[in-house]
Amino acid sequence: MCFKQIKNILKKKNKPSIYDYNLTDKEYYGKSKKSYEKDKYQDHLIDQYRILTDKADRISDKRAVTNGFFLTLNTIIGTASIVLIDIISNSLFIIPLSVIGILFSLLWFGMIRNYKKLNTAKFNVINKIEEKLPIKGFYAEWEILKKKMKYKGLSEFEKWIPWFIILMYCVLIGFSIYSFV
Repeated sequence: MCFKQIKNILKKKNKPSIYDYNLTDKEYYGKSKKSYEKDKYQDHLIDQYRILTDKADRISDKRAVTNGFFLTLNTIIGTASIVLIDIISNSLFIIPLSVIGILFSLLWFGMIRNYKKLNTAKFNVINKIEEKLPIKGFYAEWEILKKKMKYKGLSEFEKWIPWFIILMYCVLIGFSIYSFV
């Protein structure tokens, strides 16, 4: 899709949405399917499908790295707080450390939500492309997981980890205030 076509789509009052499965090929691909030669269209469709599925995998990898980063960061802050309780008799310094940990955890939660939205958008586009392919692999996989295996997405569990860590920081703050009084 060229810059001019993107600019025209953005100017529309009723902008097409990747969540809208009623978009025409022109709105999705920038030109009508008929303007391509049949074999060239299919080749381009498969190439775009490969690119999008590779990007979805890379987003999942980035998400795992992000989770590892925030988990490590919170582990360092939490461990430092506990170790410093033993070293220093005044435990009020734990409050600022815990507040920093809470802020990082809230940021982490926001990033989990954004990664979920990004993956949802990518898979909606992948599913739209799969409608034009002989096999709908991703769509079929999710249908089996959700309906037959009652699968819940990783985000459903992943989003609770920052909140659990926030709870632990609140306990540290409570302990700090209690020991000071």
